[in-house]
Amino acid sequence: MGLASPNWWTMVGVMLLQIVRPMRRPESSKLQFEQRIPADVLDRVQGLVLSIPVGEETIRRVLSRDARRVKLSLRTSDPSEAKKRNAQIAAYLEAVWQSLRHGPTPLTHKQIVALSGELYEAWTTALEDNPPAPALIREAKQLVHMAFEGNAGPLQIGERAQLVASLDAVFGGFADFLLSRRSLVTDKGSREKLLFETGKAIALAAERLERLSQGDYSSDQTIHRFPSWVDASPKSQSPVTSSSYSLDRLLSDWWAEAKALGKSDSTYNAYARAIALLREFLKHNDATRVSEEDLTRFKDYCFTLSNPRTGKPLTAKTIKDSYFAGLKSLFGWATENKKLPVNPAVSVKIRSAKKIRTRDKDFTPTEAAKILFAAKTYTSSAREFASTKAAKRWVPWICAYTGARVGEIIQLRKKDISVEEGINVLLITPEAGTVKTGEARKVPIHSHLIDEGFLEFVAQVKGQYLFAEADKGPPSAGKLRSIRNRVEAMVRVHVPDPEVQPNHGWRHTFKTVGREAGIEANVLDAIQGHSFKTEGGRYGTFSVKARKAAIDRFPRFSLESSNG
Repeated sequence: MGLASPNWWTMVGVMLLQIVRPMRRPESSKLQFEQRIPADVLDRVQGLVLSIPVGEETIRRVLSRDARRVKLSLRTSDPSEAKKRNAQIAAYLEAVWQSLRHGPTPLTHKQIVALSGELYEAWTTALEDNPPAPALIREAKQLVHMAFEGNAGPLQIGERAQLVASLDAVFGGFADFLLSRRSLVTDKGSREKLLFETGKAIALAAERLERLSQGDYSSDQTIHRFPSWVDASPKSQSPVTSSSYSLDRLLSDWWAEAKALGKSDSTYNAYARAIALLREFLKHNDATRVSEEDLTRFKDYCFTLSNPRTGKPLTAKTIKDSYFAGLKSLFGWATENKKLPVNPAVSVKIRSAKKIRTRDKDFTPTEAAKILFAAKTYTSSAREFASTKAAKRWVPWICAYTGARVGEIIQLRKKDISVEEGINVLLITPEAGTVKTGEARKVPIHSHLIDEGFLEFVAQVKGQYLFAEADKGPPSAGKLRSIRNRVEAMVRVHVPDPEVQPNHGWRHTFKTVGREAGIEANVLDAIQGHSFKTEGGRYGTFSVKARKAAIDRFPRFSLESSNG
């Protein structure tokens, strides 16, 4: 079997799904991208490997000694799509040229392993429900073995070069792709080390997929060996000058402080998406050059974009809350900390018309009954994770009787269920994962949950977490998001109305039912983790006994209308 085995590349295509797609020969009817290589980096581009994003593809290019331009097909004839791809490629190349100007970025061993871990997680997460056939996985493992074959012991003179060439032939494209995702131009030694770690990650992923294909869905312990990526490039460590302060460094500097103050990873990810999109639009990475006019144009540009999940145009609320809220916060932090002289985002306004609603945000009694009945009677396939099955069974019920956010429930640990003053309580705490308020709260467990067997379920859980396969260490954000999405998909079947959110609807429903039961508003807020409306409400606390009295007044949901 050669290194370019068709079956191997078929497997790669399946495993990477939308991450990397095979190249197609460009047709003459397709629009082209062309950009002159900046003169100040021309002497440094010879042999440079580019992994260029083109829509959903990644195109590999090696710059020759005589290269003066980067030219390639945009792989589309649609002018609107071509404009987006042109901006996408230009933003990527600008980051590469900036990296070259600062010199190649050497990577630490921890960063290299973190990059390879991103490949491992992408493969194993994407294919956990439907792993490739065992024969194909064994072929992949054999190819990895061939790449490393004969080099298990100490290397002799000349053997290392042969090994690197062998690894590059098999894993070079993946290593370059991992680097390109972060617009990194690294040195030769770092790239060689990345080839080794990429090969090891692929081998580990193949072993995990082989176990899954054989029906072994036990928790994945290997994922915990990979650290999270932390940017420690020279660019982000260099002193700030009035003439140059990159958007990437702005994000990195802000995060160093925000993380210490307890800001969540989800906040960082949202801000990072806003910075990436702004950098793509501006076609440069210099925060000192960003003006109010730039951000006004960027606002207009955002209104031309579509939501990648739904394909629908971005709403004013999404642009305001998901992009500009982050930009205003980042630039505000930069001005407060003397990184930038002014906040160019502070005066940019995004006005949105009040959304027309044709119904309330909470579930109707019939909808609530259908969801709870579906969860109670849910049966899974033999290949579904036991934790995913448990989440579909219990998460809707817990949300119904706590009014908690779905993410807060999915990350529950076994030790978060306890008895206090003779009362069964559920602890929602930042120690388990993201809690929007950053504050822990205790919620007495409703008698209906107890009668349904929730405590017996908790007692038989063997791992640390109730709904995530992570016996050692916390589950990854991607894993939690995957479980949340699966619960949402199950609920959406029974509540197809787009006017109500299948997960968040329980928070509205809990408030509605609680008010009807005459429960004091401040007690409902305390149980749900909402801030109090008055200064007086912030004084004192509601004890577990007081919360238990409120939960006892909260009526049971009826399942009788589930077939209505």
